[in-house]
Amino acid sequence: MKKTIALSILILLQSLTALHAEIPTNAAKQEVHTRGEIVWLKRPVFDFNNAELGNQNRELAFKLYVLTTGEIKKAELVKSSGITQIDQRVERSLLRAKFKPYIENGVAYPFVAVQPFSLTTTQETEKPWWKKLLFIQ
Repeated sequence: MKKTIALSILILLQSLTALHAEIPTNAAKQEVHTRGEIVWLKRPVFDFNNAELGNQNRELAFKLYVLTTGEIKKAELVKSSGITQIDQRVERSLLRAKFKPYIENGVAYPFVAVQPFSLTTTQETEKPWWKKLLFIQ
């Protein structure tokens, strides 16, 4: 009799555990949005010359953790340019930049975005934009 009661309790506990495991939990809402919904309010500013770029084009990317206010809380290097000083300057500039808050149904949400950058060298015959604007030789 004791073995039957113990076995019954064991089966009951097992079935309760199985029932509890099947109940879905309220997971955080995670969505992937297109670029059109996330807009810079204050863009990052950086300017590199050919020598700083090692006379070659550079590609880099950062994962940005953005608060509900649009401020960038953290910039995490995902793809390096290959030059530490460039990566650091871009990161500092990103931390001073700001996004428009992402708002859905009147509520601002924090978000994470991956932002790639392409840094290209200028041709030696090409003048900087400000010299062209001021007609400087």
